[in-house]
Amino acid sequence: MEVERLLRNHPDIASVRTRSEWHQRDGEIIEGDICLKPGQSPTEKAFFEWRQHHISPYKIPRSIKIQ
Repeated sequence: MEVERLLRNHPDIASVRTRSEWHQRDGEIIEGDICLKPGQSPTEKAFFEWRQHHISPYKIPRSIKIQ
């Protein structure tokens, strides 16, 4: 999936898994699980700033769990 490929370009991310979910109001949305590289711990704010510069707004996952 393209969103997974884009997220893997983040220097702190080791692996990504995304899935589509149906949202009552918004239709299909993307959610994701991210595993970080050992020793990495970016803040949620830093990650969200990065994704806004590297992923088109309509492709940005609505929900991301960082592990």
